[in-house]
Amino acid sequence: MIEITKRPILILATPRTGSTALGVLIKTQCNDMTIPYFIEPDYDGLEKIQTFIDFSKTSKNFIVKIQALNLHRYGEEISTYLLKSDDVYRIRITRRNLVDQIASFYIAMFRNKEWHFRAANNRAINDVIPIDINKLILRTKQIAEYNDCLNKIDTVFDSELVYEDLPNMDDTGLYRTPLPLNQVEIIAAVTQTLRDFGTNGGTQTHEILIPNQVV
Repeated sequence: MIEITKRPILILATPRTGSTALGVLIKTQCNDMTIPYFIEPDYDGLEKIQTFIDFSKTSKNFIVKIQALNLHRYGEEISTYLLKSDDVYRIRITRRNLVDQIASFYIAMFRNKEWHFRAANNRAINDVIPIDINKLILRTKQIAEYNDCLNKIDTVFDSELVYEDLPNMDDTGLYRTPLPLNQVEIIAAVTQTLRDFGTNGGTQTHEILIPNQVV
């Protein structure tokens, strides 16, 4: 997929771009299954992020995936190193279809932040996700903020990847989020929300692609 030429490896992402699975895939391609993979160390409190910071000061043999909007949580020293050092292999991953990204984020939040599905038999979900316009507007603005931050990151990336162009990653042990029974209605509601309200005052710079059909 890509040739990693140095370490550490930084994946800068936004929600619902397949970045967690991408990190697992990259780890398998490193031919070193002992290489640590830190997945959003800032997500679960100070202890986890401190573990990552301590490790990064003693070894450069690691993969870390971070939401660009949360990079400031790592402090100036670590953030500057990750963004500016010639030692770091930097990957940016985005999503081409903004409608699908927002819909996936909205669904995950309604399912109590169930971001990842790690077993095939856990995907047998037959639910209907309520469409709450106020929450949909909120999720739309949040995704706009995440994407806008990633677009404005001041660094040079070694690789730029797009979710829709990635190979099938089921072998990573992470499966695509199962669609609710009313996925078509959610896509329509997201599309209409973008048309009616825009995204956070028009700051969103990603191309909006409205799918003709739901796959």
